[in-house]
Amino acid sequence: MAYEYDIFLSYKRHPEARQWLVEHFQPLLEFHVELELGHRVTVFRDDQDDEAGASWPAHLGRALGNSRTLVALWTRTYFHSEWCSRELSTMLARERDERFRTAERPGGLIFPVVLHDCEQLPRKLVPLHYVAMQECFQTRMARNSQTAEILAQQIKDRLAPSVASAVKAAPRWRPSWPLKSATQLLNAILRRRPPRQSQVPRHSR
Repeated sequence: MAYEYDIFLSYKRHPEARQWLVEHFQPLLEFHVELELGHRVTVFRDDQDDEAGASWPAHLGRALGNSRTLVALWTRTYFHSEWCSRELSTMLARERDERFRTAERPGGLIFPVVLHDCEQLPRKLVPLHYVAMQECFQTRMARNSQTAEILAQQIKDRLAPSVASAVKAAPRWRPSWPLKSATQLLNAILRRRPPRQSQVPRHSR
């Protein structure tokens, strides 16, 4: 078995964000990365709003473990989401294990795109180079608007070349990654749930 996806899109689920992602950002990203690579790219985007189902973390973890790179859409709400933080942490761990962002491998597998705020980033994320696209994050913009043109130029010039290079430089896929990612996300859900009552309660009269 090998990688299933070239790009994993990590974003805080919300109908407005999804609309912008589906109608504007993702098609442009796919198009320009494909131009850089010379072949079709595969992208994983999770559209589920319910993040509490038992099958959800396994599905998400497998997709993350089978993805070469991660494009993270950063907003303030992104960092308030446990799931977004775990998606990011999982790929950060892979970068560390595979010795990315070192003298030998200066590039990375994570490509942050700042859509709103993010002036105060967590300390461990400060070294990550990001692309600022706040002016392009207009969820109701027209496809032929000036804002859409700016978005297309930003993706073409600043994001797609780096993502394409990382896709080509991705480390050899490891069978342990999908199971490891799925297990971490499932354990996170289990820790959030209230503990089961192990004893029959005593009733007093």
